[in-house]
Amino acid sequence: MSQDNFGSPPGVAKMPTLRKPIRPFFNPGGGSGAGGSSTETENTAPQSSDPSPTHKMPTLRKPIKPFFNPDTPVETEDSGEAIFTLAIFSFLMFSVPIAVFFYVQDYMVTNEFDEMSSIFAPVLGAIIAVNLIIVLYVIRALQVERRGQ
Repeated sequence: MSQDNFGSPPGVAKMPTLRKPIRPFFNPGGGSGAGGSSTETENTAPQSSDPSPTHKMPTLRKPIKPFFNPDTPVETEDSGEAIFTLAIFSFLMFSVPIAVFFYVQDYMVTNEFDEMSSIFAPVLGAIIAVNLIIVLYVIRALQVERRGQ
């Protein structure tokens, strides 16, 4: 008993196989593409021995200005000042909304406002504090950008 096709029992029909491997549609290495012929002289670009392109493709991207550039002028923000500013605003973002929340809540309970106002007002105060800190951070970033130009 001979077994062919990797252990399939004799008498079972074999699965048909492709005679040629499937190649991508745009295959620079030749082979059958959209035309179906193995010679694709009209579909491929002429090959040059020089790997560098003769022209560059236009791009719509603006050049990326590195943030931590050692060649920047002295009057722009350096890395130490940027990290210090980030630390200050991070501390403000953490502490000010919590302080505003508890201050407004204490004020509302002390002056005997109704329960709904005692819950709603501190939350609204904390949200406004967060948004003010974000606005201050954006203003600071615009000042640094204007100073760098």
